[in-house]
Amino acid sequence: IKNNYDIDWVSEESGRAGQGVFNGDIGIIQEVMPDRRLLRIKFDDRIVRYPFDALKELELAYAVTVHKSQGCEFECVLMPVFSVNPNLAYRNLIYTAVTRAKTRIILVGSKNDVYKMVDNDRKAKRFSALRSFIVGL
Repeated sequence: IKNNYDIDWVSEESGRAGQGVFNGDIGIIQEVMPDRRLLRIKFDDRIVRYPFDALKELELAYAVTVHKSQGCEFECVLMPVFSVNPNLAYRNLIYTAVTRAKTRIILVGSKNDVYKMVDNDRKAKRFSALRSFIVGL
């Protein structure tokens, strides 16, 4: 949740080294080293050793909202579409979810609610052909 320009990393693939972990980077905790007060975290192919005193810069994410993912892509995106808050029930939210998915998006809920969201373009008109992509639902 905070940029850290000074933290060192090593590429697991190339062995190349560098610095910096940035807000929006998503990593997986690989090892907890309490005796050394460090966490080993993998961000893509970069391995970072985070000291315990810098952990306030990190936020656990068992699930991530579409907007919080900040432009990342995932193999599969799962999006609940039922009882959607009217302030969020608009086309751009589904469009954002679709653009986060590399290979698959799964919409769980009501087909009718999905169509309502797709038809609701009050936030901003965007000509994305989204309706034609989901007609087969």
